[in-house]
Amino acid sequence: MTPPAPKPQAITLPPEASASEAADFARGISVLERLAKRVAELARAHEKENGR
Repeated sequence: MTPPAPKPQAITLPPEASASEAADFARGISVLERLAKRVAELARAHEKENGR
């Protein structure tokens, strides 16, 4: 059984952040989005294999 997804929360960068910090933030968000997508794919595959 897949646990319920957490409620989305806004993740924001402070307005005083530098361009470098903003780029790092964007890369981090991209990594998290790819990871979430992969976890969802693996969960679906697992449920399909186990007939749930």
